[in-house]
Amino acid sequence: MNQTIYFDIVSLDSKLFSNKVRHIVISASHGDLEIHPGHAPLLTLLKPGLSRVVHVDGREEVIYISGGFIEVQPHRVIVVADFVERELQLEKHNARATTLRTETYREPKKRVLGHQQTLEELTETSARLRAVSENREQIHIFGKKSRKSA
Repeated sequence: MNQTIYFDIVSLDSKLFSNKVRHIVISASHGDLEIHPGHAPLLTLLKPGLSRVVHVDGREEVIYISGGFIEVQPHRVIVVADFVERELQLEKHNARATTLRTETYREPKKRVLGHQQTLEELTETSARLRAVSENREQIHIFGKKSRKSA
């Protein structure tokens, strides 16, 4: 049995990651998925969150994916994101500031964004903060561009 699976992350205009890996853990819409070679076929939405990729050499890479969908086949996994933002490092204070700003919008008297949009932004920024807190040297960001407020 093959001990690797092909893993691709693509956007509408480019391929961002393509390599053989041992396994993947990714945040799907109904919970985390752990995908190994030979996994049953699956198609589902992704939610903002951390993903872990274990490379063939045993090295683990943390990837933040802010949305899209995933197709799983027994020997190939493809993640498709609408918009792609790639960063080598996240700044902890930026993630924390965005989280605080988003939480402020949840107060009824200060509500500026729609409820669903606010929850999505809070989920995304909380996941970014968790990514930074893990003190990884390299974290890649794939997915929707973060919203900036004035």
